[in-house]
Amino acid sequence: FVEDPERTTDAHPRLTASAHAATALTVGTLVAAIVVGRPWTLSGRPQTERVTVPQTRFSVLAPPAEVVAEESPEGVIAVGVGDILTDPYFVGVEVRPWLEQVEGAIRSDEIEAWLSIEPAVPEEATRIERTESADADPPSYEEVYRYPNGAHLYSRAYMFEDVEVVVTAFVFDGASEAITASARGAIGSLQATRRTPDAAPE
Repeated sequence: FVEDPERTTDAHPRLTASAHAATALTVGTLVAAIVVGRPWTLSGRPQTERVTVPQTRFSVLAPPAEVVAEESPEGVIAVGVGDILTDPYFVGVEVRPWLEQVEGAIRSDEIEAWLSIEPAVPEEATRIERTESADADPPSYEEVYRYPNGAHLYSRAYMFEDVEVVVTAFVFDGASEAITASARGAIGSLQATRRTPDAAPE
């Protein structure tokens, strides 16, 4: 995803997500998928395992596959799990720190403002579904995008005190119901361990 410049706001500094271009990891994978189309049979129920996002306290369910991670100069950690050409679906995770760290719990007005911001739509895709969970812990929203070739991108964004986490799953057209259900389960599988308090100065 390319960060929407309108995410920057003075009224709610916690909503200022780190501005960054879409990572080569994400862009390259989706471009390859759109170009080559469906390279394998999309059937059966995929195996999944819990994958830890490197250098973070987060983990998600994903098909057993190679984990590739990169970090932007702004501190955004992007992770890709799987090979778009061989695995049933590809899982991506982006951990985006707020540029201004605000002490204390997330306020209801911050959640409302976060949910009101329109994220940038992936190139060539059309958003066909959005659901919001403002009262969840953590607050989140889920979106579904469809590509011209029939492929779908499932996305769920989570709001934490220190970061925004976006989990995506890319599925080719023609995937079985089991694969689609597994992909949707992956974006909703985010788990976070408790934040470790900063060490007190000696």
